[in-house]
Amino acid sequence: MFHPNVWRIGGDSGFTPLHQAAWHGASVEVVRELVRRGAWRTLRAADGLDAAGIARERGHEELVPELQSPGPASDLRFSVLDGHLMGLIEARVRPALGIKLRYPQAAVVHEAGTIWYPVPGMYGGFVFKAIPEGVEAESWIRVVGGSGQRHVISRNGCHLVEEGFV
Repeated sequence: MFHPNVWRIGGDSGFTPLHQAAWHGASVEVVRELVRRGAWRTLRAADGLDAAGIARERGHEELVPELQSPGPASDLRFSVLDGHLMGLIEARVRPALGIKLRYPQAAVVHEAGTIWYPVPGMYGGFVFKAIPEGVEAESWIRVVGGSGQRHVISRNGCHLVEEGFV
């Protein structure tokens, strides 16, 4: 099964197939097909660039319109939300989890609408949903009764709104 938003395990670049297509100047048809198959245009690689930024930097201007974010992905609001998302995940999984994670990005949540973010060893994970003021996050550990928590993440922070389900 093809997963358009997965990067090479152990790789440092964080490149997905869409980032690779932008880097190498793939045809417009290849880029359209990756997007059609669910590639997130707002996903940033480890260097902070999305696929459109990579294509622009590499001189592949013909790809930029196809790779442009469908919404305001560069909006400062998203970088603030990213920090709160990371803080929530860290608070829920540490110190029990000893591996490095690649955190979800608020712009991607808004592009996709809803994303599932499993965490190895958590026996559960997170579901992130786009809401007008930011992101709603549900998390749980399925082997721990009552571990469910729902948070609303906005520019003002991360606020617990419900707990004890699952």
